[in-house]
Amino acid sequence: MKILLDTISICGKPVERPTQSAWDNFARILGTELPDDYKEFVSTLGTGVIDDFLWIFNPASTNPHLNLFTQRDECLSALRVVSDHGEPIPYGTFPENGGLLPFGATDNGDVLYWITRGRPADWKVVVNESRGPAWVEYSMGFSRLLGDLLRGHIQCPIFPHDFPRTRIFKPAIQQNRLPKNEA
Repeated sequence: MKILLDTISICGKPVERPTQSAWDNFARILGTELPDDYKEFVSTLGTGVIDDFLWIFNPASTNPHLNLFTQRDECLSALRVVSDHGEPIPYGTFPENGGLLPFGATDNGDVLYWITRGRPADWKVVVNESRGPAWVEYSMGFSRLLGDLLRGHIQCPIFPHDFPRTRIFKPAIQQNRLPKNEA
């Protein structure tokens, strides 16, 4: 996690940083803990966007477009609708073991999910293309994936070829817009 945080420049004062008691409450509501690296990231940086493109959901966010609980409901509902209309979804949905739980989205509407199999520390990540059938699964968790993407060690074929242009995290309060798929 330290490598990821050292990779990112923060532009502005962090907002909506959950406390430990808030995390305990979130775990009670979800019925599971969340990965420690994600909790450390959100507790340190709060709600915001990386490279004006990749938004990380926060269970403490007052913005429904960035709130983990609201987006869990929205994203999983959308997957069920798509599945009901015949598009194959290669994963179950949270709270099933191995089900998807969203933790972020891009300005293009792509969604990043955890595959909730096993302990939260072992959850892998999958990215779903918003306007197509592509799913890209990574054999790594939250902080390693973000760190490798930001350092250019890997590229997500769903993301624009020039991501990331910067390694800047901007707190959501400084944003004058919603993620593009929510505008």
